[in-house]
Amino acid sequence: MDQEKTPFTPKQCYPKNADLYAEIVGDSTANVAEHFLTLLPPFASDSVIHDNGCGGGEVTAKIMATNPPPGIQIHATDFDPTMIANCDKMVASHGWSVKTSLMPAQELSFSDNVFTHSFLNFLIFHTPNDGVDCAKEIYRTLQPGGISVITTFSEIPHQEIIKATHRELRGPDVALPHGMPDRWYQASHLKHILQEGGFQEDNIQLLTTGFYTTVRDLKHWVTILWSYIGAPVTGWTPADEENWDRAISMIVNQLDQSSTYEKHVDGKGGRLKMVAHIAVATK
Repeated sequence: MDQEKTPFTPKQCYPKNADLYAEIVGDSTANVAEHFLTLLPPFASDSVIHDNGCGGGEVTAKIMATNPPPGIQIHATDFDPTMIANCDKMVASHGWSVKTSLMPAQELSFSDNVFTHSFLNFLIFHTPNDGVDCAKEIYRTLQPGGISVITTFSEIPHQEIIKATHRELRGPDVALPHGMPDRWYQASHLKHILQEGGFQEDNIQLLTTGFYTTVRDLKHWVTILWSYIGAPVTGWTPADEENWDRAISMIVNQLDQSSTYEKHVDGKGGRLKMVAHIAVATK
């Protein structure tokens, strides 16, 4: 029997892992979480909180930074074992009591009506069935009167630059790389998906906020970014290896000239502005 052929990968490409993803995300998710927590009433001692798609525990850390009262419960879940390991490490370093579980956001094992709060930070658009199953699980597991905060992107300048680089190097007929589907840029789509999940229209509040992610070394960050989301849908090709340095240079130059990127005085790093949609939905 023929062995399955190993997909081609450019020699310059970093292997995907949770730590590299954390470098791409940087402090952006934490900055947004810090903001949306200010929109909510203080946590009560009987709050039962779900950090859904917890990653390395950025939302959990921001919750704890609010100095919540003793007695709160936090459940942090993610489908990626490395993310859970990173979250466990962060939680242990602070001595916090947080229960972590390996669990996909669209298939939660919690009972109905468990949580007073449920947070889903920049994940819903990556889940199956265009986020509807995920929204249903958020709604199902919230207590009546419970609050959920769900975030998506309104503007991702580097994703548009990735698309432009893709078209320049590969032409218009090659399927675009992985990224957030364009429909998710619209706040109305987020609201629609939450309604499909069970939330009533009048119980969904939509806001928009700008935020920054810190980039310590722009070329290194772009190399990780292209490694992570630069492959076309059909997979990497030898031409991508040949054009690797050109692709990195194109992305770096376009970001460097973008009004959304502010360079540090050392010229090596900076900060990149993005815009988020924030939905505050009550059951």
